[in-house]
Amino acid sequence: MNSVLLARGKDLEDLKKPGSGRQDCDSLDLQRQAETSIPLGARIDMKFETLTHPTFTMVIVVLSVIVFVLDLLTPLGVVIWTLYIIPLGLASWCSMRSLLPITAGVCSVLVILGYFYSPPGLSYEYVAINRTLGIVMLWSVTFLLWAKRNQGAL
Repeated sequence: MNSVLLARGKDLEDLKKPGSGRQDCDSLDLQRQAETSIPLGARIDMKFETLTHPTFTMVIVVLSVIVFVLDLLTPLGVVIWTLYIIPLGLASWCSMRSLLPITAGVCSVLVILGYFYSPPGLSYEYVAINRTLGIVMLWSVTFLLWAKRNQGAL
């Protein structure tokens, strides 16, 4: 029994060596070497590129809804709505070009709705100024991400 286990262990070790004669093992070694030669940032970008448009859109919608619910649960004056920058950043990675301005528009509407439906906190004048500046910030980031994408950096 021990001799059988030793022989199987030796066979497994032989299969792990490059050039063992089994093409599937050799191709796995080549794939592993190719993956480790690519920088981490490029590998992450490649993973995001494999996500489909519906997957990206669903993740962005879910994150936006979560931020909106958090905004509705917190009193006015707490700047939870700044988290809308996360779905906006994700939208910039999607190859569907129209997703970035659409996400910015939806997030802007959600910021405005949060103003009307959040529980009272600070005075409405301060909150209105805060949220107006927030919408300007969202669109400024959208413009910068759009410009960077047009340069081919994203």
